[in-house]
Amino acid sequence: MFTLKGRLNYRLVIKALVVCLVLSILVIGYFWVFPASNNNSPPQLKVSFFDIGQGDAALVTLPDKENILIDGGPDKNVIYKLDKYLPNQNRTIDLMILTHPDSDHLNGLVEVLKRFTVSKIFYTGVSDSNRVYREWQEIIKNKNIPVLIFNGPEQLELSENIFLKFFWPEKNINGQSLKDDNLGSLAFKLSFGKISFLFTGDINQNIEKKILNNGVNLSADVLKVAHHGSKTSSTIRFLEEARPHYAVISVGEDNRLGHPNLSTILNLNKVNSRILRTDKDGDIIFTTDGEILNYKISK
Repeated sequence: MFTLKGRLNYRLVIKALVVCLVLSILVIGYFWVFPASNNNSPPQLKVSFFDIGQGDAALVTLPDKENILIDGGPDKNVIYKLDKYLPNQNRTIDLMILTHPDSDHLNGLVEVLKRFTVSKIFYTGVSDSNRVYREWQEIIKNKNIPVLIFNGPEQLELSENIFLKFFWPEKNINGQSLKDDNLGSLAFKLSFGKISFLFTGDINQNIEKKILNNGVNLSADVLKVAHHGSKTSSTIRFLEEARPHYAVISVGEDNRLGHPNLSTILNLNKVNSRILRTDKDGDIIFTTDGEILNYKISK
């Protein structure tokens, strides 16, 4: 038979058990909603195609958090995108790539040079009288930024198991003046393990044919569709060789050029590519560990 003191202790024990049970439920619930980060998770590569209007701009973030900016779009909107996706403690573009000096690829890069630390530049070195192009080159010179000039088909190792393989132009064009800058547009593949991204700049059908004749392996999981989906690019033969699971069209809403052209859309449908468009979907962000590819869109 319990004494009064004994009954009082019994009640305290019951209360303590109830409190422990409630706390346990709260802790389990917290980690269910906010799971602990797994430090053993595989490294991730992120490729973000920006919605910057009628132009191209893509940010590649390596697993070690180094940043590669491919083209900059037609204006300073790329700055707002970088502000959105780069953390405050990492305001460096480790490598800036200019595919060719047309304004819809170049202009935003001038603004990036003015506002960010840029560690290295990669481009063809082609000659052009474009005023903004000269300004871009002058800023690079004044800031003493190291420059890598494309020297023909080559491969750059960015990190462990991550490569950039350039296959167009087919030779060094440094200092040359072209009748159409699109003819000298860089085309290349970014590969991480089993996953690859095909960047085609503004190459046209004739260049696509030459690339095919050169025997380049075009197979890719993601294709940055050439020349904003223009009818001058994306031949069915080229797309059949690439067979991309996803086709990203970087294009401005209601643009005066009518991009993307219906013929390009139809060709992409024929090879069963899922079409993603910056004018309709916003920013298109892919992540991969080299084995599995995921994507999301952000308005």
